[in-house]
Amino acid sequence: MSKQITMQQAREYLDLGVMEGAVILREPMGAGWYISMDGKAGGVWTLGTSRGDLRIFASLDSAANALRDIGWKVTSFEIGRPD
Repeated sequence: MSKQITMQQAREYLDLGVMEGAVILREPMGAGWYISMDGKAGGVWTLGTSRGDLRIFASLDSAANALRDIGWKVTSFEIGRPD
């Protein structure tokens, strides 16, 4: 189970070295994309709004830009085979 955090909290966690990876995932209802970040100690966070809602991005580009704003280095997208 993941905990939602704001962009500012994500920046702070990344600066503290708590996070080790991030992924952009398709929102289950198909409305867009969301960001999930993995912690070094096993924690998982999703990017949320200040009101506590899951932050949904309309495009991969806007999600990648948010990751860059947090401080991640976005170098590639990995595409998987459909199930």
